[in-house]
Amino acid sequence: MIDPIENYDDIKESWFSSKIPSLEENQLNFVSVIRSEDGKEWRAYDCPCGGKDHCATRPMAQDGYSQYPSDILTCYINNRQWLVRPVNVVAVIREEEEKYLKLVAKASRIVRKIVKKRGLSEDTLLFLKDTHGIDRELVQEILDGNTGEHK
Repeated sequence: MIDPIENYDDIKESWFSSKIPSLEENQLNFVSVIRSEDGKEWRAYDCPCGGKDHCATRPMAQDGYSQYPSDILTCYINNRQWLVRPVNVVAVIREEEEKYLKLVAKASRIVRKIVKKRGLSEDTLLFLKDTHGIDRELVQEILDGNTGEHK
C-alpha cells in the first residue's frame, strides 16, 4: 500500500487532498473582494461547482501586516470545498528562463541573417522585436559577440 503522505511535501496538503478536491490557483476566476463592517475580507471567485448564480469565497488570512487568501475555497450554496494550490513560481520562472535561452540560441542566427539582408536600422530593430521577440539590447550583444553575458 502506498503511504499518501510520502507523495506530498506537506502533511496538511496530504490530509486535505484525501478529504477534498484541489484546484490550482491559476484555475480560479477572480470576481471581487467582499468586506464586512467589522473589517473582515473575502475573495470571491466563479464557483467551481458550476453554479452561475453564486460565487465561492476564500477568507483573507492575516499574518502580522501581511494578508493572503486562505488555502480553502468554499461554496456555501452546495456545501463544497476545494484546496487551492498556489502556482509553483519556481517552475514558472524556470520555464520562462528556458524559453528565453531558446530565443537567445535562435536569435544569433536570425539576427545575423536579417541584418545582413536589411541592414541595421530602426525598422530592422522593430521588425526583429515584433516578429521574433528579439529586443534591441540582445541584437546589439549578438552583433558585438557578447551573447553569453546577456541577462
